[in-house]
Amino acid sequence: MPDFFAPCPRGLEAVLHNELTKLGAQQVRSTDGGVQFSGDWLHAKLFMVLLLVGYHHYCGKLVKEFAADRNTRSHVFYRWFNEVPVLILIAVVILVTVKPF
Repeated sequence: MPDFFAPCPRGLEAVLHNELTKLGAQQVRSTDGGVQFSGDWLHAKLFMVLLLVGYHHYCGKLVKEFAADRNTRSHVFYRWFNEVPVLILIAVVILVTVKPF
């Protein structure tokens, strides 16, 4: 059973089907008004994107702490914390390129 559904204008289902197939999606099936597909690597990628969203929200919390002059962390923490999204994005690029599973 496909896990994802990508909607598109009617009549363009074949184009979207071909594009998703080229991107490595599995179990691609055209339906009226969209395409159903799955891919385990896509689950992992979406999880990492959610991690980035969480990171972004945590950065907002840290900015509010700075504005209220309640920062308790050292500059070393922020230097390492700044590298977290880079590592996640590298993993995302590797997942999309290699599609290991």
